[in-house]
Amino acid sequence: NNVQNGIVFQSNNNNANKNVLISNNSVYDNAGINPGSNDTISGSGMELGGVNGATVEYNDVANSNFAGNLAQQYGPATFSRPQRFITNYSYDLPFGTHQGWLGKVASGWNISGVTVIQGGSPMTIADQTAGTLFGTSGTSQAGFGRAQIAPGMSYDNIATSGGVENRLGGASGGPFPNVEKLIDSNDSRMQQVYFANGKLWSALDSAVTVGGATKAGIAYFVLNPRSGNLFQQGFVAVANNNVTYPAIAVNGSGRGVMAFTLVGADHYPSAAYTSMDAKIGAGDVHVVSEGLGPDDGFTGYNPQSAYGSRPRWGDFGAAVSDGTFLWIASEDIGQSCTLSDYLGTSFTCGGTRTSLANWYTRISQLVP
Repeated sequence: NNVQNGIVFQSNNNNANKNVLISNNSVYDNAGINPGSNDTISGSGMELGGVNGATVEYNDVANSNFAGNLAQQYGPATFSRPQRFITNYSYDLPFGTHQGWLGKVASGWNISGVTVIQGGSPMTIADQTAGTLFGTSGTSQAGFGRAQIAPGMSYDNIATSGGVENRLGGASGGPFPNVEKLIDSNDSRMQQVYFANGKLWSALDSAVTVGGATKAGIAYFVLNPRSGNLFQQGFVAVANNNVTYPAIAVNGSGRGVMAFTLVGADHYPSAAYTSMDAKIGAGDVHVVSEGLGPDDGFTGYNPQSAYGSRPRWGDFGAAVSDGTFLWIASEDIGQSCTLSDYLGTSFTCGGTRTSLANWYTRISQLVP
């Protein structure tokens, strides 16, 4: 036996309206299976501010656009579920008929349940600062502005489909191009000096011309701290690349190294160094840890700045002598992975990075 019925009704309460079509379907089966379903298709609208405690609002503020115009306060109700499907079922387990204690234990068993599938609640894209346009900001009618569709666009342009990788670029077809910020090179302040073998050793970031192009380079100085006379000075630069954030360490006999980050067309951010000597100056550039990928984190200086942001870099560059060995520390990028790997490993790329940053500090021991 099948029973079907449909109800269509419209109701209103002050400035709230609801239109509903309900379809109920029930089946009674002699085998003990009793499924049923309820389908609801509805549409509702109400004055922003709500009826019976339900509101259409943003951040607990219910005045949308011009608060004095009731037509501007009318929109989808937050409690509305335009599509809702409910199914219930009941099944008598067929354990048969038995006498005595077995009949009492085996009879009357039933499996039943209810499943609800429904659409989500409406979403209003709002600008909390737009109330100033209508003169209500800072008043008892302070509200928010609703986003408007740009000329030539429609609501169909908003929706996107697919997985996270496909939806990151929005309606443009994404994912968006991953444009890395330029790594910060320091200004010309001297961040560190080192006194050894009667001399003062120092270095700073400087613009240099190498290979016909301006790059980030290093200017270094070795001087007599008593007289101020220079023993040595010069530059470290690599064609097509940049060297940043130098740090010098020298032992008691005057043998030293200068650590820095090497980055450019030929190198992802890498930890590098050069030898230092008061007579011949800086030696060749050596890479102690080759970078494996670009800097792609969010650890930037003032990331909300209207003038752009610079990834945080160089804070942990250092060098020191322990009397026997020279120790250097420079930042580099020690990992790389795809977006799917990043998403599939809880944003850690298999434990090789944090979710918001992928730079490392490489610490190395050198024998002078």
